[in-house]
This record gives sequence, C-alpha cells and structure tokens, in this order.
Amino acid sequence: MLHPIKPIEAQRIIDGSGRANGEEWHPEYPFVDELVPLRGLAAQIAPHPVFTLYQLRLRESGLAIGGIGFFGPPDAHGSVEVGYGLVAAERGHGYATEALLCMLDIAVNNGAQEVIADTDLDKVAGMF
Repeated sequence: MLHPIKPIEAQRIIDGSGRANGEEWHPEYPFVDELVPLRGLAAQIAPHPVFTLYQLRLRESGLAIGGIGFFGPPDAHGSVEVGYGLVAAERGHGYATEALLCMLDIAVNNGAQEVIADTDLDKVAGMF
C-alpha cells in the first residue's frame, strides 16, 4: 500500500516516535538517505497533495517497509522525478515494482508527461 506522508508523520519518522503512536515499522526502516527528503517534507506547511512522499506498507499487516516519493511536481516540460527504497528483507517480492507502477499512474493522472528515476546499476528486475 502507498500511504501519503503528512508533515507531522514525517517528523515522527525522523524522530523515531512513530512506533510510539502505534505505527508498525520494519526494524530497518527508515533508511538514512530517506531522512533528507523527510526533513524537507516535515518543514513544509502545505506540501503538494499528490507529488509528495509515500510510505510503502504491507497490505496484510500495515508494516512500513520503505518509502517512495516525488521530488516535487512536474517541471515546465512535464517531467517528474521519483525515488524509492525498500528494506533489504522485503526485496525480491515485487513490492517496489508494484509501488513504482502506482506512482506512474499517479503521475500520469495528475499531468506528468515523463517520470524519471536514478537507480544503482546492480539492481535488476525483481531484486529491489
């Protein structure tokens, strides 16, 4: 599942206090490199309602296993960038692929003409 993260939730993730609020997180979540965009979101008063950060959660349990998000709304050319990460223990199940397909739908249905992402060259299909 994709859960849009509100600024107050971003701050709880940064502080590690989400678990105290009953949110279930995988022990490896959040990632160190995810904290930078979360800090940016936490500082926003009115973040974009669609082109924002999302938490990846398992449907069955609601356990947070990663994050995915846009680096802002589409630019003047209709291009939007997306980044994502998934805890190592949950890779290889197609969760990142499923989340990315959902993000593509969100982007296209909200005016984006192009979605770009950087990834490590050692990542192969089914291995995220």
